[in-house]
Amino acid sequence: MLFCVEFSKEDTKAAEFEFRSISHSDPQFQEHWTNPNGSVFHGDVSLYRSMAFVRKIGAVLFSFHKLEELKNCKLPEGKYYVRKIKLGSPDEDFTESMIGEHLQSEGRISFKTPDFIILAFYADMWYICKQEFVKNRKDLESRRAPMRPFFSPVTLHPKFARFMVNISGTKKGDTILDPFCGTGGILLEGLILGRNVIGNDSSLVMVKGARLNLKYYGFTSEIHCSDIRNLKIEKKIDAVVTDMPYGRSSPVLGDIESLYRISFMKFSEFLKPGGYCVIILENLNWLGLNESLDVIKIISMQVHRSLTRNYILLRNPVT
Repeated sequence: MLFCVEFSKEDTKAAEFEFRSISHSDPQFQEHWTNPNGSVFHGDVSLYRSMAFVRKIGAVLFSFHKLEELKNCKLPEGKYYVRKIKLGSPDEDFTESMIGEHLQSEGRISFKTPDFIILAFYADMWYICKQEFVKNRKDLESRRAPMRPFFSPVTLHPKFARFMVNISGTKKGDTILDPFCGTGGILLEGLILGRNVIGNDSSLVMVKGARLNLKYYGFTSEIHCSDIRNLKIEKKIDAVVTDMPYGRSSPVLGDIESLYRISFMKFSEFLKPGGYCVIILENLNWLGLNESLDVIKIISMQVHRSLTRNYILLRNPVT
């Protein structure tokens, strides 16, 4: 089935990259049209509902160039209203009321108790869609740091933890490792997205707190308390996903450069050949300490005027 998706506007480059990362694990995926604002595609829509940077998804009922083409189109039974979403710039624009009028909506419009919502997307042409999904921001907000039983003031927002899991090249049932798991935010989003997760932190306080947080949301997982240099994982894992320590927010044994150099080596040791590693770096110069993994993508997002987070996708060599 054909779908239209609107990306959220926080970071369009990150949204498009997240979408494409998910599409690689979708055997049904066929791209019809994509730009930084959204996409028209065939695929398993359930996969894209999990995006961190998604706003709305609609199932395409029919497409048109001229309003007159809508007069013979039949919508499902029930009451509805129309919302317009422009992913591109149409040569001829139409208002929501104009579209509704040509859909012969008389007596069927209801803003209070609709049976469904019609999304009129403009991409390469106009698409009339039945809304399949709208992002529930309260869901992610309900898992941000102050809402958990144990938290740290410098905890990653669930939206960005989810983004990291989604670009890790993993699918449901795969295993990800967070070797600096802190309060367990990345582990939690991984579990919600159907991954198996393994955590680790050198602080016993953090390990106990992460276990408490997972239990609060109905999960349990394997979480170690070990220095990264001594951490041992029995089986090769599919991906490493972690927010790297940067001194002022995490206990660091020894200097930060030695820790990073050893960490990159250990990540390669943990990963399957071809497995991905997603990390956050405060300083891109620290990538120079990596001698084991191939750098695939760098996405820099400005959190506020004085803070930019660099999300780095790396890959373990196949040979």
